[in-house]
Amino acid sequence: MGLFDVFGAGGGTLTLQLQSMQVAPGQTAFGVVTFTGGKRAQNITSIKVRMTMTHTQPTVPGKPPAGSSVTNVVPEQTLSGPFSVAPGQVCPFQFSLQLPPQMQAEVKGQIDYRVSASADIPGEVDAHANADIQVIGGAAMQQPMMGAPTMGAPQMGEAVIGQHPMGGMHPGRVTAMQNGMIGVDWDDPNLGQSTWLYPQQVQHAKMAMHKDVAMQKDMGMQKGVAFAIGASVMAEHPKVGGWHAGKVVALQNGAIGVDWADAKLGDSSWLQPHQVQHGK
Repeated sequence: MGLFDVFGAGGGTLTLQLQSMQVAPGQTAFGVVTFTGGKRAQNITSIKVRMTMTHTQPTVPGKPPAGSSVTNVVPEQTLSGPFSVAPGQVCPFQFSLQLPPQMQAEVKGQIDYRVSASADIPGEVDAHANADIQVIGGAAMQQPMMGAPTMGAPQMGEAVIGQHPMGGMHPGRVTAMQNGMIGVDWDDPNLGQSTWLYPQQVQHAKMAMHKDVAMQKDMGMQKGVAFAIGASVMAEHPKVGGWHAGKVVALQNGAIGVDWADAKLGDSSWLQPHQVQHGK
């Protein structure tokens, strides 16, 4: 084996192909990730795929560029465990990514979506592949609650509920107000540090709280039940049935993303609140 082989030259390649370059919220994105062996045999630990949203903040006069943030649209999915690849061997892995029902449509340069795959190769540079995907027909900006009393514009430092570009209403705090835009810092660091929002995308926290309580009463939900990213839970598996241990890895539009502790149950599932209980 030559020096270049030791450092990865002659290794395999990873490609990603989508069935469709467009997808709507609530639909499933299908595709295939293929690892093709190079000039030498390799051991692969895992093949993983994920879909991300890149949110680029609009430039506000008088303020420095806010940059961009990248968040997962769905929990990362593992397509394969450890396997070996012979030189020239082709190993395809099909995948399907169930999108949350409420997402914003692509706005080129501001809200962009991408499907990414990676191959974990011990002792070598991991292989990667990417494909841009367009989300069409996404949710419009959140409108004020029907019949809710008008309380005026949020104030600096006020706790609010804002519409994240990836969808869903999340708690945060007003940290800037300029040119009709409201800067909101998110309580959940997984959503990124902050976002500029339009006034119709922001609600007073107290108003949103009253709405949530009313919804819980209408749906018969247990009051005060909440889950945080990283929380250990017991959850009902949507296919296998029964209650199993897992961990909360995502919260989106009222749905809860749970990674299963038992690998035989698959990597993760989107569940409704009634299917999830706090673990002991």
